[in-house]
Amino acid sequence: MMWPSFQYTVLPHVHKRWYLAYYMWPIAHGALGAFAELFGIYIALVAGTNLLPAKLKFHRWKFWMRFELALWWLVLLMGLGTYSLLVHRHSAALAPFSEVGNIGVKRTEGGTGPYQADKIS
Repeated sequence: MMWPSFQYTVLPHVHKRWYLAYYMWPIAHGALGAFAELFGIYIALVAGTNLLPAKLKFHRWKFWMRFELALWWLVLLMGLGTYSLLVHRHSAALAPFSEVGNIGVKRTEGGTGPYQADKIS
């Protein structure tokens, strides 16, 4: 669900402007989300299977489960921040094409651009 948006809006420009919040925030969110997902799979493997050797298993369940929960909450909040950052940037770019009070915007001929705000009735 998130990959197409990331691929379309962030990935083409990240090599030039990776240090800007618009690009860094989704990258950090994706990296932390991937880590949380992999760590959750690791917890499931430790808890439910004997596939891992004893050296790779942990015994402080309460601590690691709370850590995973906190990590998921952090990723969720970062996702809301990423959504807010990306939507507000795009809505600011589209602001000249819409007017307050319109139900929607439809394509018309003439005007200053390819889309001219008209009331849809």
